[in-house]
Amino acid sequence: MKAVFSIFLVMLCVNARAVLKLPALIGDHAVLQRGAKIPVWGWAKPGEMISISFKGKSYSAVTAGDGKWNMQLAAANAGGPYEMMVSATNESITIHDILIGDVFLCAGQSNMEYGIDKFLYAKEIQDSSNPKIRQFKVNRQAADTVRNDILLHTGWLSASPATLGRFSAVAYFYAAALFEKYKIPVGVINSSYGSSLAEAWISKEGLADFPGFLKQPKLASEQSNPTTLFNAMLSPLTPYNVKGVLWYQGEFNASRAFQYRKLLPTLINDWRKHFDKKDLPFIIVQLPNYNKVQPQLNGSAIAELREAQAMAALMPNVDFATTIDINANGDLHPKEKKPIGNRAALMAQQLIYHEKLQASGLRYAALKIEGNKAFIEFTKHSGQIKPVDSVNNFIIAGADGKFFPAKAILVKNTVVVSCANVPAPMAVRYCWADNPPDVNLYNLDGLPASPFRTDDWPGLTAPKNTQQTKR
Repeated sequence: MKAVFSIFLVMLCVNARAVLKLPALIGDHAVLQRGAKIPVWGWAKPGEMISISFKGKSYSAVTAGDGKWNMQLAAANAGGPYEMMVSATNESITIHDILIGDVFLCAGQSNMEYGIDKFLYAKEIQDSSNPKIRQFKVNRQAADTVRNDILLHTGWLSASPATLGRFSAVAYFYAAALFEKYKIPVGVINSSYGSSLAEAWISKEGLADFPGFLKQPKLASEQSNPTTLFNAMLSPLTPYNVKGVLWYQGEFNASRAFQYRKLLPTLINDWRKHFDKKDLPFIIVQLPNYNKVQPQLNGSAIAELREAQAMAALMPNVDFATTIDINANGDLHPKEKKPIGNRAALMAQQLIYHEKLQASGLRYAALKIEGNKAFIEFTKHSGQIKPVDSVNNFIIAGADGKFFPAKAILVKNTVVVSCANVPAPMAVRYCWADNPPDVNLYNLDGLPASPFRTDDWPGLTAPKNTQQTKR
């Protein structure tokens, strides 16, 4: 009887002690955001006094009635490694090898999720050892209700030949480019799920303007159901402090590209609300060329999705990286992830770090018609056009809306477009296809022009009898 009672007491003691818990993100090898208050939170018994010791300072809080506690540690400069001790009455947790640097959330579908091609980037993998570049990978998971923590994950991993296979290729090359530039620790949180739809990444309240999503029957591929990925893979991350978001998604929303014009800004606003950062920077990876090379004359839902991505960049603190030229084989999953990461990092230097540099290629500004010629002008921030004898992938139409392949030549920093079949042009489109061939319109910095159209005629994905939204 004494032995049974002793075991009972031991079990009570274990249960009483094993109550202090930290979220998955706050663990060994974590990267914390520099230059801002550092949020640390967790769970313990209600009314428990929690104390934290970090970088020579002490902090304390009392656990609320629901068992949760939350503290804001003092802002710190980049550096490390450091240790953090979190203590309750009868228990403590020590977190080792913490760095302070810049943290980015890298999210989307399979092209963000995919790892580095070991043949194409063998040298980069060999040279990847860098304890100051780290990734926290949120493994695939979905939930019908909001979770308070990430259940499936890898923890924080430092970049090395042994670990790089578990990194997002785009996120790694993005982080590596930023580290090369600024020489401070970079942490990436890779939360991505192949074949996912944008609406799966938005909260229930965020979808208030899309009531149809919440009424639709539940689908068997979990990443297609509205809110499910937000609940499991995004919401638990939102207390963490991140410097910005890199978003690479859209292929599975292309058939509803017109809707994406509203859906992507909704996602951005929803995440800003939940991260409690109204100006949280977003960099969008504009979809690359993929599928078979095809004529541009019949329209393209993928081109319309790229247009919706570019339109989202009209929002404050949002921009995009153009990748229309990187996918030579037209694969759904381009192997060439390094130029994507590098271009996104270049955009981050301008948008987030406020560097004065050329971060984008040519972007359409205005159309002028003179006789049978259409003159395409670009924004003043586009840079100078790289000289070329003639420019590929332009089509032109008159009032009848029928497009023809066009001749396009450069006159100073303007593209002049014409076609004998269109004596009175009204509209011009550039790279308006799933996979436009032989892209050759670049600025002197080697960055490609973004696909565009000058018209706002109804596209393939616009609802019938719906007025197109002006760009």
